[in-house]
Amino acid sequence: MASPRGELLVRIGENIIPIFKKEVNPLELMFGFPGSIKPLLAKYLEALSFNRPNLRIMEVGAGTGSATEVILEVLGSRTTADLASIGRYHFTDLSGGFLERARKRFSKWSSLMEYDILDIERDPAAQGFQAESYDVVVATHVLHATADLQRTLANVRSLLKPGGKLLLIENMQPDLRCTPFAFGVLPGWWTSIEPDRALNPLIREDRWNEILGKSGFTSTNLILRDTEDNSAHEISVVVSTAMKSEFDAKTCGFESILAVCGSDTQLNSELVVSLVQRFHQHSVELQTCNYHNLRNMDLRNTLALVLLDLNSFDISNLTEALIWVSGDEQYNPKLSMPTGVIRTIRWERDLENINFSILRFRNPLPDIHLLSDKIVEFYCHNFDPRLGLERNGSSCSKMIPFGQIDYSILSGLTIF
Repeated sequence: MASPRGELLVRIGENIIPIFKKEVNPLELMFGFPGSIKPLLAKYLEALSFNRPNLRIMEVGAGTGSATEVILEVLGSRTTADLASIGRYHFTDLSGGFLERARKRFSKWSSLMEYDILDIERDPAAQGFQAESYDVVVATHVLHATADLQRTLANVRSLLKPGGKLLLIENMQPDLRCTPFAFGVLPGWWTSIEPDRALNPLIREDRWNEILGKSGFTSTNLILRDTEDNSAHEISVVVSTAMKSEFDAKTCGFESILAVCGSDTQLNSELVVSLVQRFHQHSVELQTCNYHNLRNMDLRNTLALVLLDLNSFDISNLTEALIWVSGDEQYNPKLSMPTGVIRTIRWERDLENINFSILRFRNPLPDIHLLSDKIVEFYCHNFDPRLGLERNGSSCSKMIPFGQIDYSILSGLTIF
């Protein structure tokens, strides 16, 4: 079976003369969803629309509409419990010529569509776009073509509601020599001014993760690749979440958040320092204590963040809201004990609004900063009152099972 890279090179090579003669638009040959990206992206979009019906979606640099077509085919006609998957799809591009062609191509979805010119390198608000008004922003092979990625991503963030999703589809292999051959025929292929993109406009997944974190987004939530074969992998879909400008613990019904430590080991001491800094970014003051001191503390209206040692297990004076951070039960079977105990407490404790969660990390444990990022991210998600969904007068969960995403999401992390 040919790799996505090979398919692209054949398409470009067979049309190289017509491209130079301007008889063929190279964009039409390039931009699609090679390999397994299309089915994986479709499944993710279905799950996302179940979680958030009536999505307001903006696509930046939509161009020929290859991504638009995939999204509209998946979501354009789906309804669940009388709710549409898409409330509005805003097709934008720097060139007005693409807009006119898109109107004809997507005419059967005209009731959902809106078309406008947008230069994502400039402040969208100054161009007439409403800030923080979209649930999803899609960017396919476009952000790398801007001069300053951090500034561009900050502009993208300004369009998203807090908690909104960025779907970033890019080539993630800057070292492949075949890539400039294929994409170098595009006039906007290379405009970067950053020192680390002096020789190539593309960057790797870890660098995208770093820049996203500096631009108002969480770290990468999910990565979907064109192939599981690392030697053939080229294109990824990166999913990241727009961070809230500030987060007040009291809006979730707690007066304080307490990190419960089990020892003074280097892991936990470094982790606590990092957590204090990360929670502070959300305007939340994180208090700390050793679990031996819990006996003398009043834990009412307190969210307990139980760290202990990530490799040991102990219980003392449980609160009514708890995130238990644990290690790999396959590495140490004793670490499975909190799961059974906390599940039992959920059922047998005669109190309302109990919220106990276990956050389990697999071995080898991730970097301290990534570990703290995921704990804070889980806290913001799991204790956000918007997580519930009302349909037909009944309260229900926004969660639906999806095995492949469950396996891939936040690699190395399991949630019970």
